[in-house]
Amino acid sequence: MSVKSLIRVAKLHCDNFEFFCIIRGVHESSVTIKLFNIIKPGVELLLELSNGDLYTLEHTGHSGEQATFPFSKAIDIARFLAEPSPYPKRPARLRLLHPACITFGTNTYDATIVDISCGGAKVESEIGLIIGEHIRLSGRMLPTMDAIVRWKQGPRHGLTFLDPFHLNVIAERTALIQKFASANSQANSYRDIS
Repeated sequence: MSVKSLIRVAKLHCDNFEFFCIIRGVHESSVTIKLFNIIKPGVELLLELSNGDLYTLEHTGHSGEQATFPFSKAIDIARFLAEPSPYPKRPARLRLLHPACITFGTNTYDATIVDISCGGAKVESEIGLIIGEHIRLSGRMLPTMDAIVRWKQGPRHGLTFLDPFHLNVIAERTALIQKFASANSQANSYRDIS
């Protein structure tokens, strides 16, 4: 079968990080991806589609923003292209545990960003937000975003951004957040040892 060209946002799991990427083409044996981050050779790579399907990729290195990675085994190309799911299609999102603030009215409250996509975020906070409420979300290394509360389940709230992120911006910012968190974690581990 020939290479199928497409443009689809997905995410790469590697070295305990998650990164946004764009799938540019796929074949039963390989996938071509636009990268927003440098991936060091030798790490295990998993490609996750928005329906949750995971594909193991072989990684021997890459140069530039676009790279072709072989799949570790042949894939079902029809399933890959269809991305079947029992749930409505939703954008790729990255899991984070990132401190943030929610502001509504004149009050500001602590929150944690649990996951984020170009168009919204899942946050956790003990404040009593109401579905449909307009809020402002801010966090270190992220621009302040105006959002609407779309759903609520216990302390978790689903937000839709009024002005979505551009993919390259959210990819860059979330990579920095994860690398900063990893560096802090390693520094704290070092302090615990000494």
